[in-house]
Amino acid sequence: MGQRNTKYYQPLENSDELIELENYSATPTAFHSSSELSYHCQKLVILGYPLEAYNLIKSASIDTSSLYLPLHTLEFLEQIRHKKFLEALSFAQKSFPSHKNSSFSVKIHKKTLEISVNDIMGLLCYESPEQSPLSYLLDPAIKSSLSILVDSIVNPQISKKRICDRLCCCKRRSRVADKCVD
Repeated sequence: MGQRNTKYYQPLENSDELIELENYSATPTAFHSSSELSYHCQKLVILGYPLEAYNLIKSASIDTSSLYLPLHTLEFLEQIRHKKFLEALSFAQKSFPSHKNSSFSVKIHKKTLEISVNDIMGLLCYESPEQSPLSYLLDPAIKSSLSILVDSIVNPQISKKRICDRLCCCKRRSRVADKCVD
């Protein structure tokens, strides 16, 4: 698949898309644009390496404050998904002490889901979390949603333009306006 040409750049939208992970440990200096960095970080998130994506974004001097909780939560959920319960508990003790009552929202299946640290910690109470009442937290669609969040933070201008272009397209179809106004 190789590197995506930034001229034809599109964000990853779901984990069903064929993804080749060329070199997920590449340094940010190897990326020529924020689009390439964004695409690479989206792949990492979808493939289940959210901390690697977080560290790449952070080392590229991009503000990661709004990504800390979602990507660390995803790392915790990946450990639960792979039945690494002790590692997940240890990770949570290191990563969430100041976020005990914190939460964030993600949009999956056309619904907004509020994910709290208390809820994800509840997964540790079950021998089979995938069959528990909290199993919705292990939905792979959360990865896709968080990959879109990564794109909007790493590539804010392009994400805004993409939304604007979609809005213009809808306006043209409804013949409300011919040009998009910022």
